[in-house]
Amino acid sequence: MAFCAAGGGVMHAFLFDHAGGEKAPYPTVRYTGTRGTAATHGRPKLADVIPYDDDKDGNVTFHNNSLPGRPLEKVHPAKTGRNIESLNREIMGIARDAAFLYWLTDEERYARLAAGVFDTYMQGIYYRNVPVDLNHGHQQTLVGMSSFEVIHEDILYDIVPLYDFLYGYLAVHYADKMSIYAGAFKKWADNIIANGVPHNNWNLMQARYVMDIGMILEDDAHYADGKGRGYYIDYVLNQSGIRQWSLKKLADYGYDPHTGIWAECPGYSGVVMNDYANFTSLFDRNLHCDLTKELPVLPKAVAATPQYLFPNRMICGFGDTHPNYLNTTPVVRMIENAQVNGKEEQERYFTALLKCLDPDAGKAAAKKNVRVSINSFFDDKPLTLKPDIRAGKIEDYVSPLFYAPNVSWLVQRNGMHPRHSLMISLNASEGNHMHANGISMELYGKGYVLGPDAGIGLYLYSGLDYAEYYSQFPSHNTVCVDGISSYPVMKSNHSFDLLSCFPASSAAAAAKDKFPSVTYSDVYFREPESRADQTRMMSIVTTGPETGYYVDIFRSRKERGGDKMHDYFYHNLGQEMTLAAADGTDLHLQPTEELAFAGAHLGAYSYLFDKKCARTGKDVKAVFTIRMPDKDDIRMNMWMKGEKDRTVFSALSPMTEGLSRTPGMPYNIKEQPTLTFVARQKGEAWNRPFVAVYEPSTVKETEQISSVTFPEVESKQPGSHVGICVKQKNGRTDYILSSDGATHPCLMGNGMKASATYALWGNWQGEDCTLFLGNGTLLQTPSASVKADVPVNVLLEKEADGWYYTASGTCTEAAKVPMLEPADSEEARVFAKRAYELSEKFNTPVFLKMCTRVAHSQSVVNTEERIVPEQVPYKKDPTKVMMTKNSRDAHVRVEQRTKDLIAFAENCDLNRVEMGDTSIGFITSSTSYQYAKEVYGDNASYLKLGMIWPLPEKLILDFAEHVDKVVVLEELDPFIENHCRKLGLEVVGKETFPICGEFSQNLVRTALGGDAPEELALADEIPGRPPVMCAGCPHRGIFYILSKLKCMVYGDIGCYTLGAVAPLNAMDLNVCMGASCSGLHGFNKAMGEQGEKMSVGVIGDSTFIHSGITGITDIAYNMSNSTVIILDNSITGMTGHQQNPTTGKNLRGEPAGKVNLEALCAALGFNRVTVVDPYDLAEVERVVKEELAAEEPSIIISRRPCVMIKGTVHKPPIKVDTDKCVGCKMCMKIGCPAISVRDKKAVIDTTLCIGCEVCTQMCKFGALCPAAKEGR
Repeated sequence: MAFCAAGGGVMHAFLFDHAGGEKAPYPTVRYTGTRGTAATHGRPKLADVIPYDDDKDGNVTFHNNSLPGRPLEKVHPAKTGRNIESLNREIMGIARDAAFLYWLTDEERYARLAAGVFDTYMQGIYYRNVPVDLNHGHQQTLVGMSSFEVIHEDILYDIVPLYDFLYGYLAVHYADKMSIYAGAFKKWADNIIANGVPHNNWNLMQARYVMDIGMILEDDAHYADGKGRGYYIDYVLNQSGIRQWSLKKLADYGYDPHTGIWAECPGYSGVVMNDYANFTSLFDRNLHCDLTKELPVLPKAVAATPQYLFPNRMICGFGDTHPNYLNTTPVVRMIENAQVNGKEEQERYFTALLKCLDPDAGKAAAKKNVRVSINSFFDDKPLTLKPDIRAGKIEDYVSPLFYAPNVSWLVQRNGMHPRHSLMISLNASEGNHMHANGISMELYGKGYVLGPDAGIGLYLYSGLDYAEYYSQFPSHNTVCVDGISSYPVMKSNHSFDLLSCFPASSAAAAAKDKFPSVTYSDVYFREPESRADQTRMMSIVTTGPETGYYVDIFRSRKERGGDKMHDYFYHNLGQEMTLAAADGTDLHLQPTEELAFAGAHLGAYSYLFDKKCARTGKDVKAVFTIRMPDKDDIRMNMWMKGEKDRTVFSALSPMTEGLSRTPGMPYNIKEQPTLTFVARQKGEAWNRPFVAVYEPSTVKETEQISSVTFPEVESKQPGSHVGICVKQKNGRTDYILSSDGATHPCLMGNGMKASATYALWGNWQGEDCTLFLGNGTLLQTPSASVKADVPVNVLLEKEADGWYYTASGTCTEAAKVPMLEPADSEEARVFAKRAYELSEKFNTPVFLKMCTRVAHSQSVVNTEERIVPEQVPYKKDPTKVMMTKNSRDAHVRVEQRTKDLIAFAENCDLNRVEMGDTSIGFITSSTSYQYAKEVYGDNASYLKLGMIWPLPEKLILDFAEHVDKVVVLEELDPFIENHCRKLGLEVVGKETFPICGEFSQNLVRTALGGDAPEELALADEIPGRPPVMCAGCPHRGIFYILSKLKCMVYGDIGCYTLGAVAPLNAMDLNVCMGASCSGLHGFNKAMGEQGEKMSVGVIGDSTFIHSGITGITDIAYNMSNSTVIILDNSITGMTGHQQNPTTGKNLRGEPAGKVNLEALCAALGFNRVTVVDPYDLAEVERVVKEELAAEEPSIIISRRPCVMIKGTVHKPPIKVDTDKCVGCKMCMKIGCPAISVRDKKAVIDTTLCIGCEVCTQMCKFGALCPAAKEGR
């Protein structure tokens, strides 16, 4: 047969050599040439193939495509691409069709043809070895049986159904070969499990093959090795090896459970989602198992897929993605899953989504152009959709701002209108199939992604253009530093951090007017090659139903200085680009050879051509034009702020390959180079950032911006401060301020002042219309002011009926403020509305108190029409200024208000009486009311309090008169109970119910004498898991020595508080931040010498800066003979590894002033400041003893970085010499989680141990030794 050769295959790098060694007893399947499809030699027609024609060197007879007439000649398989495998598939496809015809007609002639081909091929697989990489390289872990890599074992799609159709015939006529066939299938499956890539889309492709094989095998008991149908199906779902993970493990690894986004670029995420959805269908249909119960993230993931969509319904194009329309198969699968398993809510949701994405879905219509294939006989049954479920609105399935950190992708949009909406897609490089692009953006406008990602290249990611250009910074809309910015592509781990945004990232939800008029995001990225810090603040400003613009502020600088240049790249669709000064004057662009590889820059620069430039400090305007067939040409208008030492370029780049396959484009993308604008900033680009405004327009829908200018900004704080003025033709003017420091006050000459990452003041024809404060504390205009104590986001929009306000910050009052407390979700909704009404009626703030149980529960709510209150005109009232006399007068008003509120509480519907059996009456609120109702129902009466301050005295007394016994049921403190007792009532309260902990129905029942229902108990007691310090924690050594010396240790707030637990037991007191210093000072003043010689305070470096400096200042000033140990682990560990003033970086990771702890302590008056390494136990013990003996204040700085800091280099794990270990358990006394004892011998968990060597100092027998000393 054509697909067989005399021997097996041996790979060499990405090629292979002819098999050598012992011959197989049967002709084996010839191995394919390479992974790629590109080849110099093409396959002959099937009729021209010569069987067994390979020579001693393994050469085959193929057409030479490079010669006229494509003559047949001997050629090494490495030059044939995947043509050998293609030829084999054609042969096997014929056999598969013959097997199908036998199954359909029972004519044996078809069976003989199919069986002969099948038998030859399967024996050839059975007797052939798995190919071997002679270099022992990575390729060995990917190799397939029929294809160069296991993800392309597509011939199984022919062989599996062939075997299934032909099974009965083979069982009779080839009975002696059935074990060989099964062995070949299992060999195939085992090789797929043994090879491949487990953490991305490969895993699912591999799982499909294994699943197909498993479905056609016999039961496990049929085979001596126990590996049959059940084994392989279970492996796919539940079992995991090093190179093949279960569906569960892969989903847990790849899907973000919060967002439903898969950790690959959109194109490959769609492949994964489709495979998972098809597995769901397969499990429903063949195994009668609901896979979504095992993988609950799947429906969430399918529901999240519309987030990828631009308003024209095309998916985002970052990474190795070819933008296209969203594949609706996963949505169909979720509907089918819901129908099979009776999940009505799921069916309604996804049916509405499907009808939204595909209005023709579910409609009965004959298929057109049905492919001639046996698969067409086994298509899914026609999808039936419930007619009463209406199509959803696409706006309900997307969010105004959506952030997926596991792919470092953020999207902002102001709607989903294909023509008029705007959308930004921002991405870095986290996950699989990603590019080296820094903070890259795509911009949408007028029906197209006008500023697109470049794509993959002509030859996908195996081509040189991919490696040099399409995957690199200059092909993306980003900033490249010094011409060298780059990092590994494909599987990349370079994400940006979201510093702030508005609105908050959220899942999609149906809501009216959910797209605010201003959105923004501010992200930070560390470019690793140049060690540059970069931030990008981007905003969408919506100025009307069909108008709006983008703001882009990109800051970039190298960490250590020495910046040569920063290049801002922007690529736009179109056939024509103009570049001029913003005032309309000519820049006199000249041809240039800059933007090139020369100068040790990226090769990607050399892909740019037709380059022209001008060195100018002027503001510039670029216009990119798409010439449309209907003459309504589309334009992207860009204004950019000018700076000193700046050069601007116009250029052409390789075509936008990502959109070259997209249907409906206005021109031939493949034939049109991409219009490219570059701004080069000499030196740093942080204090001279790239500031741009973009506005899409068309000939008919002309640009609305008349001018963009960049006013000077004044600030006493050094930094990067930007001012923008956007004037529009309709009389609106927007003033924008942005700073790299959210607390830096910045001032523009028009009277606008702001302390914010981003602030906008919109004024239309002399009246304010929009005020936005982004991550700031102050926005002030001549007529308005917004202030906050901490950075917040605030949006105020003026509409016809008044101002509307949205804010992320909250305000509260601390005393004599009315408080409402809901008992379920409906009351939470109603009470929120009533709180506003009370606030207006009584001129007071109102608390809405939520307990954990209500906040975490769900219940039915009612909807009602929104009532918009009348605007209350502002009246000047000097009594609001809280000076001494006004404060006294205000107190009188507050007291009168309280009386009015009490009177209101007596008759308001927030409090209600429910009379039932009067033998017992509950006065209760919140979830306590629910517990009482569930236990007693109508067998009790209830005074349900919704307004719990002030309490209704008359209502309480009246209720008490009508019941025999009053029970006050409330969690925690006896607030209501005490009030009732003050009214003279005898009540059952905290003498019966606990003051601590959460209540439950059973607790209420048993506390009042009822019988508890039977409960199921676990047969075995679950062992406790007390919290411990991490393996290698630098604090461990300090606390061990303090415990050994029996010191009194005054602790502080941090992860080192774990020093209090066993086995260290080395902390005696812990109160609040900073108390270790001030508390120790007081302790020693009270105890005198008795305390001074045996007490220390311990405080972390971050807590010390926050609250410890004043405490040690008192120690030094008052000459308290006290020793304070500063635990300097170079990070703020307990709350998530934030930087602090001792690390030399700010919270963004940028270089910042670094506090020298030694110098600081010396400056405060300490003569004794000693630094120790906590891993050196002997030195720590010596220093602690020495400082406790000293007759003056002292500081010990225990300095060793936290082991969890990213980039910390660890030593190899400690080894245990079991011959020397006597089982004394001394090593256990330090409480390291990496150490345990098994069979009376110490055991080191090498997955936890970081080789700190503290335990080696505990062992007197030398049984614990560093890896480097092993065997000495």
